[in-house]
Amino acid sequence: MPLHDAIGRFDDAHVVRMLTLWFAVATFLEVASDGGSAVETAVGVVALLLLWAIPIHLLVALLLTVDGATGETTTE
Repeated sequence: MPLHDAIGRFDDAHVVRMLTLWFAVATFLEVASDGGSAVETAVGVVALLLLWAIPIHLLVALLLTVDGATGETTTE
């Protein structure tokens, strides 16, 4: 199966939801106040984790979709 067919099988709705969440997190981090309460600090930590985790999640999901569509195995 060609690569563009494998990428086409990638769940578009999931990608849109994840990118929307990523942009919301990035916007929150951009406009958040610096010296907030403990709750704001905790939310900021979670936002930072999401800022890094969402792109990694999307990349891994894409790679697994492409790998599964091409029939290649990655076992050694």
